[in-house]
Amino acid sequence: MCHAIKCLLCLVLLTACPIIAHATKLQDMLMDIIRVEENNGEIVEILWFPSHMMAVMLENDPSVSRAEARQFLAAIDDYTVMIVVAAEISDFGNVTAKPREQLLSSSRLTVNGIEVPQLEFEDISQEALMAYSMFKPMFANMLGQLGESVELVFYPNTGEYRIDPLEKGLVTYEVLGSEFQWRLPLGSLLPPMIDLETGETFPGNYLYNPFTGNKLAPDDTPKKRPEKNSEKKRKADNMI
Repeated sequence: MCHAIKCLLCLVLLTACPIIAHATKLQDMLMDIIRVEENNGEIVEILWFPSHMMAVMLENDPSVSRAEARQFLAAIDDYTVMIVVAAEISDFGNVTAKPREQLLSSSRLTVNGIEVPQLEFEDISQEALMAYSMFKPMFANMLGQLGESVELVFYPNTGEYRIDPLEKGLVTYEVLGSEFQWRLPLGSLLPPMIDLETGETFPGNYLYNPFTGNKLAPDDTPKKRPEKNSEKKRKADNMI
């Protein structure tokens, strides 16, 4: 069920960005940031949008000007925001959102082992609040009752608390007794890696082919690629 919900969230977000909904890269990015846990009728869903990922989404959306994109990214860059959907779902499909106070009191974010202090409402800039204000109505409209349980939890993304999704690290978020992790760097933000012997491609944070053990190389490495069977057959026919 968790995988199905994760795929549904990806579909919702892809639908919300129709201009680039065909892009495989966006789908890979969404799968990188969404975490879901379901247990005994209780569900917790976490979405973490690094500003790097927001930049890619805005860059590929022609309806957003460069000036608007810069303004949006400047507003959110100093914050790490966990978008949390937490609710109980009855056997009849009724959804009861977890109280915001319970969610906030149980939230704990650590970056590379350092605990990050949660921000109070008055510590968040109006620009950042406005930038993220679209998420709650979007989820409410597209996920129905479940979307109405969306809450945003803000943390500083500066100094020792800053998260760089392109560098090696570990982000851990705990809420309502559940723990979620993101190992960095996020593969979807890096160029893909390729097995030069088999031609298989993998996310950018893979170093070895998990099936063969072969060391991977950047997909743009100027080395000889493995020949396809049809090409091998053509060469063999020419030798006869």
